[in-house]
Amino acid sequence: MGNKKNTKQSSLILIKNRFEILDKLEECEIEGHNAKNSKDLSVSGREISIVVKGNSVSEVRGDINKAGKKKLIKNKKNKELKNKELDPLACLYLNARSIMNKLDELELYLTQEKPDIVGITETWTYEDIQESEICMEGYTLLRKDRVIGDKSRGGGVALYIKNEFRVTTRDDLIEANFPESIWCNIEIGGETTVVGVCYRPPSSSRACDEALYELITRASRGKVLIMGDFNFPELDWAKAETLNDSHPFIDCVNDNFLFQGVTECTRSSNILDLILTSEENMIDNVTVGEPFGSSDHQIIRFDFIACKESSSVEAKMLDYFKADYEQMREDCKQINWDCKVMGVDVEVDWNCFKLEVANLREQYVPYKKNRNNKCKWVNKTVIKCRRAKNKAWVKYTDSGRRPDMYDKYLLKLKKCAKINKAAKRKFEQNLAKNVKDNSKSFFSYVRSKQRAKAKVGPLKDKGGKSNK
Repeated sequence: MGNKKNTKQSSLILIKNRFEILDKLEECEIEGHNAKNSKDLSVSGREISIVVKGNSVSEVRGDINKAGKKKLIKNKKNKELKNKELDPLACLYLNARSIMNKLDELELYLTQEKPDIVGITETWTYEDIQESEICMEGYTLLRKDRVIGDKSRGGGVALYIKNEFRVTTRDDLIEANFPESIWCNIEIGGETTVVGVCYRPPSSSRACDEALYELITRASRGKVLIMGDFNFPELDWAKAETLNDSHPFIDCVNDNFLFQGVTECTRSSNILDLILTSEENMIDNVTVGEPFGSSDHQIIRFDFIACKESSSVEAKMLDYFKADYEQMREDCKQINWDCKVMGVDVEVDWNCFKLEVANLREQYVPYKKNRNNKCKWVNKTVIKCRRAKNKAWVKYTDSGRRPDMYDKYLLKLKKCAKINKAAKRKFEQNLAKNVKDNSKSFFSYVRSKQRAKAKVGPLKDKGGKSNK
């Protein structure tokens, strides 16, 4: 038996490792396509003579097919891991002072800056406002409205979190005496972080404050990120030496080993809006920017250092409308399909056929960039005016907050709001006017306004843990 094998060594392969067979198949069929009469392998079209201990040729074909699948999947995963890197989460916090009349402004911020997490206080929303009215495409919305009572105006908190993250509401973090807070777990890179937004009104009672401290204590048992308007103007966070445990809020922060990251004024000359974390290096690049619309509070931007996986390679899509189908047909005619599809093994034949089609697609179907989520009504004038408004605010802060510079900023702010409103109205009027000629654009815009998407999960078990 051994002599017979030696006499045919020029045309047969004596091999134990199936992956060596796969490598030779890939080398000869996938890369070469025209390789014939190799020193180690006799190839004629699709016919390959192989001798493997303990397996027949038909068994080897099946094993090659399975091994090929595993290796291709493994290579694909390795390539994806190489193209991925850990990025911080871009976060935005703002005190809206009524979000309903600033939805267009909020949509602009979300589409232009693409933050991963947005915390909002003073939404001024109530139960009669439907969730579909304030949802944003691509984001999960969590909200807690102020209950209509003695003071119907003001209050309310909300969280917008990108859909790519696993979010679970924390229904256990509730205090009847401090209702204006929202809490959730966010799972990122295998780690769970508690994220919360709190609003403490200026007229907060002692019972309300005690409930707030209790909430912070319970939330701080793990990794936590808390945003909010706490309304403690007497605390100067820019001068750490002036802060001591005689103040109950400072005592609560210190007892729970929390760190506060905002050191610039967020409203007038006070630091009212704070970012609390359980770790000192959990946030980075904290900046206090311009006010949000007509609100008298300034926007806080920061990076949340977490294990967010993002591909360094820009996502692309195949553009089948621009494919060269004529040349693709000509190449198909040159393929010897009888050698590719032999009718012996359906699975092998299907994979060979699929491979050839994939090669043709790679060669003749171009890629196009994935469309970013943009406001359809935004034009160059809107972008230019928005930049001018932000520059006016920077000049105002750089001037030492001179009143005349603030008046110039207010003029830019009013002009920006006017242009935004006009641009959106003009865009919608043109859509309605051309609905017969361009119904596709009309209904596409209508669908984009239907922001609410049905979403189920993550589900929880009896112990309150989410099912993965």
